[in-house]
Amino acid sequence: MHPLFITRRSWIACTAGAGLHTASSCLVAESKEVKAANEYKSEQLLPYLQATEWTLYSLYPDPWSTQQSGDPFAEPTGESKSRADAKQLATPKDVFHDHAVLGQLQLKENEKLRYVVTALDVSGKNWQSGVAGCFWPRHGIRIVHEGKRHDLLICYECSRTLLFIEDAEAGMIHMNPEPQFQATPYPLDSLLNKAKIPRASRS
Repeated sequence: MHPLFITRRSWIACTAGAGLHTASSCLVAESKEVKAANEYKSEQLLPYLQATEWTLYSLYPDPWSTQQSGDPFAEPTGESKSRADAKQLATPKDVFHDHAVLGQLQLKENEKLRYVVTALDVSGKNWQSGVAGCFWPRHGIRIVHEGKRHDLLICYECSRTLLFIEDAEAGMIHMNPEPQFQATPYPLDSLLNKAKIPRASRS
């Protein structure tokens, strides 16, 4: 792993030993290879806050398109294998930015989703230049604004969110994992669980 990267597990181990008052020391020191400013602007999230219809996705965290076999989930290897569900998927019927869609939920205006987007922004604004070395997104959000699709591909495990307009990546939110700034998946999980949408297991 690149020395500038810190995984969520490393973060937990570090903060457990150091205590919250020194938790910021667990973040990777800023360098020329890591941007001091985050890779998005708050204005990019306004369409989500203004939307009255949303699609919430439950995603499989491993990108199926990068697998070598014809059946991308049949025989996972390496880290993918440790995260594999007991019942593996065949070739997915639907894909959200290279991740198999396990299920989706259509929603009208919803305060939980507005809270989620606001929490991502707050966490991003308080980012301290630490970058996770993983990306295992289990949640996706899609809205349509002025005739264009706007998507969020969210990995709470690795504290990173990708922004898309149509199929083009439009930014990245690096989130601060400290408890006072941490964005959590619980509002989205509660919506998916209530609707009995299939979920990917966690390792």
